[in-house]
Amino acid sequence: MIGDDVYSILKSRKVLYRDKIRLCMYFTNIKNVFRVYDEEIAIELFETLLNDFDAIPSILHKYVMEKIIPDFDRLIAFMHDGLIARTSNQCENYYWLDRFPMR
Repeated sequence: MIGDDVYSILKSRKVLYRDKIRLCMYFTNIKNVFRVYDEEIAIELFETLLNDFDAIPSILHKYVMEKIIPDFDRLIAFMHDGLIARTSNQCENYYWLDRFPMR
């Protein structure tokens, strides 16, 4: 969902290269919050990201405020309930667990 908007900005010739790099860095930081299996680490990563909220590119502000913060508990539910899949894409889940098995 976020990736579509980020990708369109990255393809744009109107956006400066340094702004594209900054956007990629923050987008990666957001994705890294949901790549861990430990809820405490995810919360810590997210709080670190929010500590410098003004530095986050504006396109990501909207997603953080409207999608991630209100649904954060639901988005990390797979971390404390092993019966909840990381994503609804079964192929993605299969290859994710193959590459990064749970401890």
